[in-house]
Amino acid sequence: MTPAANQLETVLRYAYLHGLSSEQWLEPTKECLQMGDASTELCALLLNSIFSFTRVSDSLLESYVTIATTGKPNLNTESSSVSLPVIEPITFIHQLVPFVELTASQHPYQWSYLLKLLPELVYSVDTDTITTDLQKGQENPWVQVLTHVLEILSHIVAVGLYPEWYSKSTTSPSLAASSPTLAAGLSFNNHEMGFDSQFSFQSQHSINYDADATLDIDNTQRIEDDDVPVNPISQSNAQDTIMKSTTSLQKSIEIENAATAAHIMIYLIEQKSVKRIFEVCNNQKRQAGTSSDEEPWVQCQAKLYPKNPTIKENISPVASQNPDIQRLLQLIQRLTDRELERRMAVHMKYHELEDEGTARAMPSAGLMGLLYHLVQIRPSLDDERIIDYLTKLQKIKGSFDESFYLELWLTALTGLREASLNTSCQTPNMNEKQETSCNAVVATNRLLWKSLVLVKLPCLIEKMQKKKQDNQTSEFNAIESSLRELKAFTGLINACSPPACCSDFYAPDSVYTSDLNTASMMKSIRAISNNDIFTNIVQVCERYGFVRPHKEDSMMDIEDEMEKSSPIDLIDQNIDARIEVLRNNVSFSALTELIHIGLVSPIHLSRILDFLLELLKKCSLQNNFFSLAKICEALTECPCSIDLMLQLYNPYDLLGPLESICNHWTPTTDVDMDVEENDSELDGIQLLYSKFGKIWNLWTSAAKRFKLYRNMQVFEEKDGFLYDYFTQGRLIYGRDVDDDEQMESLINHWMAALASNNGLSDDLLRSTRPQHLVVIVPTIIHRSILLYAANKLSQDTLINMVLCFFKPFLHFTISTVIYALCDELLNSPHSSIILTCLSRIILSMDIPRDTSLHPVLGTLESLNEFNRQAATLEPEAVKNMTELEQFISTKKMVKITADIETVTTGVTPNTLFEKASLMFKYIVKSGRSMYMSDVDADTHSLWDTQSRMQVVSHYLDMVLFETALEIGGGHWFVSMIVDQVLEAGKCGGAVRAAELGSCLITTPLLYSNNRYNSCIHLLRCLLQDVLPSMLQESPEQNMSYFQGQTLGVFTSNCLVLMQDQHESINQLGKWFFDALVIDLDDNQNKKKIKVQDDIEDIKFAEWNDAVTKSAVWRGFIKGLMSNPIIEEVWPNAFL
Repeated sequence: MTPAANQLETVLRYAYLHGLSSEQWLEPTKECLQMGDASTELCALLLNSIFSFTRVSDSLLESYVTIATTGKPNLNTESSSVSLPVIEPITFIHQLVPFVELTASQHPYQWSYLLKLLPELVYSVDTDTITTDLQKGQENPWVQVLTHVLEILSHIVAVGLYPEWYSKSTTSPSLAASSPTLAAGLSFNNHEMGFDSQFSFQSQHSINYDADATLDIDNTQRIEDDDVPVNPISQSNAQDTIMKSTTSLQKSIEIENAATAAHIMIYLIEQKSVKRIFEVCNNQKRQAGTSSDEEPWVQCQAKLYPKNPTIKENISPVASQNPDIQRLLQLIQRLTDRELERRMAVHMKYHELEDEGTARAMPSAGLMGLLYHLVQIRPSLDDERIIDYLTKLQKIKGSFDESFYLELWLTALTGLREASLNTSCQTPNMNEKQETSCNAVVATNRLLWKSLVLVKLPCLIEKMQKKKQDNQTSEFNAIESSLRELKAFTGLINACSPPACCSDFYAPDSVYTSDLNTASMMKSIRAISNNDIFTNIVQVCERYGFVRPHKEDSMMDIEDEMEKSSPIDLIDQNIDARIEVLRNNVSFSALTELIHIGLVSPIHLSRILDFLLELLKKCSLQNNFFSLAKICEALTECPCSIDLMLQLYNPYDLLGPLESICNHWTPTTDVDMDVEENDSELDGIQLLYSKFGKIWNLWTSAAKRFKLYRNMQVFEEKDGFLYDYFTQGRLIYGRDVDDDEQMESLINHWMAALASNNGLSDDLLRSTRPQHLVVIVPTIIHRSILLYAANKLSQDTLINMVLCFFKPFLHFTISTVIYALCDELLNSPHSSIILTCLSRIILSMDIPRDTSLHPVLGTLESLNEFNRQAATLEPEAVKNMTELEQFISTKKMVKITADIETVTTGVTPNTLFEKASLMFKYIVKSGRSMYMSDVDADTHSLWDTQSRMQVVSHYLDMVLFETALEIGGGHWFVSMIVDQVLEAGKCGGAVRAAELGSCLITTPLLYSNNRYNSCIHLLRCLLQDVLPSMLQESPEQNMSYFQGQTLGVFTSNCLVLMQDQHESINQLGKWFFDALVIDLDDNQNKKKIKVQDDIEDIKFAEWNDAVTKSAVWRGFIKGLMSNPIIEEVWPNAFL
């Protein structure tokens, strides 16, 4: 022992004997340490001293340890440091390791103190600094220290879990003898020591110090009841009682220590991320060619999960039920599960998901995204694009036709089931206060899903089949086999099979009598509408030729559930007769009844819509103005028919034949007057205006509702009036555009006619093109308000001028009038009179069903918010605005929601991006899989379950993603998807994340030519911006191999699904693969490649060694290679 060590022991002996405080003991101790670095000897001395006590700990010695290691006199959080530590945490922990095996059970009180001290020493560790040092190739002593800490703590937990075993083990004489360090400290090394006469005690003048004094530890302990005589008769029983009490108390302390140690370990693993330190260290070892494992989890598991069955039998029931200990056991089990990554990699393979036991009835996220897109986003995608997407997705998944078609049916029926759940008429007893009929949103949504199941999906399957060779003759073909499998899902089929709801909604005025409405026809319609969904699917497939008649009867085994096809034949014959009548004479009532048949019987919907579009085109070519108006009126009366048309057809098929009329029709155009009974109130030029309004309103309302105007391809005439109307917006003559003499004259004539009490003359109407009237309406309203403000126009006159536009023959101007009033309300100082006009319109006027009130509601909300901040309005005006806003939100709710196909409530501008991220996460986590069993996603937080009305609240809301993309932009959108994909690669759900993410990027959410929200731009943003930056950060974040593989699968899906959609994708993919570093030997060659397009300035990242040597990079390349189509499209991708 060194002189300094001897002096340290002498000082400690003297300080303890005289009860010196920790600060008093520290001063001479520091002087001893100045003679030489003896901090290790001091640490060993203090630990030997603490563990010298066999019963309870000593607070004075503990205070000496505390101040020596932390610089604080005690461990209270309020206490501050009085000195720098004289023992470093690294030294202390290294010295503590030899004591744990022999003292953890026999000295629980001492360990209770040490467990309070350890957090002070290790919680200050900086994980980022350590990982940075390791990544730079520098050694860091904290790696070994943390290993020791975890081993110490796991042993303490094990002692609490298996107290009986460790109490027997540590009392063994052989074990005690094998620890000379501990045995040496039991008597404080009680022998004489030399002492330096020049040792200074200036800080302790009042102490009489005896250098030769010795310390008898046993004599310092208080022996209770020394003078109490012991009854010899009860001595044995008393000793047994004392022993039992002592043992019970000791076990309680051991369990408390175990819980404390478990809590510290959990904090280090979860909060301080020590796992990342060991992962980085192991990665560095592997890259250096060393296979040694530096992680301590195996050693911890060996202590916590002993293989000896004898130990397991003696587990403490109290400790095993402690929450912290249970949580720690789960953490260690997960950290030591070496098969986890292998099992997740197997889970990553698509063909494993096709197993009947795991995911037979679980639609894949990619198919869910596509089919929900076909229902919720209109206009629908082109059929050829959908077929290409489905064909590639099937090849990526490696699915057989049978399983892939079954998955398509299940996905579509899942959506139909959700749509059926939201129809109140299906569950009338659940809530007596609910509406007795479905609102427009709910009923239209259900119709769209039925149309997808019975019209769109069979059509898509037919086109897919044309690309395949079917040589089977006697066995079931793929579609027949998929239907046979589908029949087994009776619960889903029954849930999708309630009869058509609220038929009065589909044709509200369907009271017309006709010779074609026979009793047999009505009976057939009811029979078709009451069929279960599976029967209808089989009948549709038979009509397409998918199901052969003899297979249907003999092998499909459905003859007991379905009638013969006579009802279908009768309806077909009836439709033929109706079509023949309409070819000769177009009437509104006949059109309405025909549309109604298609809505009630989706089996016939495609044929009916085909005829309507054919008739529309024929009437346009013949310039049959009245017939076009009747068709538009019939479609407007059944607004869900427009939704169905835009789901099944290109928008141009509906709007193209009407564009010429909207652009060029004038009241002087020669037309054959054809007045039906419902037009008796109008005649002459007003009737012509009314008919034009039917056509105009259908075109503009569809373009606005589905935002078709954002894609200029919908306009055939780029110099036509409709094109200018949607691109220029509302203009005020004299303010926004220069005065036009002709238009000024027209404005003056109309203002004079509107202000007079004589009404609008036929001459004025005949001399005015309705297109010009739409253009001048904002100017008329603006100038009328200015005249009112100048007291040249009375309030009643102004209101009557505005209300004049609501006459039936001027309905085509209503939308423009409302938008103009909203603009004036926001920008004009004369808000009171404008608010009065809007109130009269909304409270008392009969507004057409195709008129949206969203602009009014948005304007009132904006003005209320502005007034809340600036307080510029009178209290009466604020009150009127609030009442009007409430009236619109309640009484006019049908019109408010008519423009929305899905309603995700609880979404505000502040929560939009959060809700979009949560929706992606919940779709990924919702898969039925062994890895998802611990997921309890609160999906209800996305929607308001106590909504005051029927809403469509689909689990997957593509409109929410559409809105998030439009507002957040492409970069945010792609970054959100990549973040979720990486999270799924770490926590589970990797396949679904890759599928859903690739679907959202490769399927256009916005019907727009805006290049920054297009699929091509999103793909470029992924390949050139988000992906490189994420991979550059991956080494620092220590991402795993499996996260990289998930990212690679997602990226390859995006490339493959976008291939052939644009001529630049193949070249983009080629440049991307050219820039990749597949192996390290090729790295230098790759760095010399500089890919750049002179026109669009396309550049790709250069990958540095830190990225290409990381685990996530290897997984990323593996994920890219796993896609079988990559090398078909880009043959040299991985060379």
